[in-house]
Amino acid sequence: MIIGNFTYMKGQDTYVGELATLSVAARKVVFQPNEAKTDKAPSYRVIGPSKTGDIELGAAWKKRKRGRPRLPLGQARRSGATN
Repeated sequence: MIIGNFTYMKGQDTYVGELATLSVAARKVVFQPNEAKTDKAPSYRVIGPSKTGDIELGAAWKKRKRGRPRLPLGQARRSGATN
């Protein structure tokens, strides 16, 4: 499922674009590189603007599927939240 349109900014290793899901509608979204401390750490932090400043919407991992690059997203969880 395609949930946004992004442009890759090679010099900064960032993706900039728009994201739209049932729970998130953000006009400007930036995938900022994340220095992974472990193999399971995300490759990017997904940041969006809010009235009080930038907020983390989730994370993305560099993957390949059928030889093509892709960035699966994970939604940010609130601290202390229970399932």
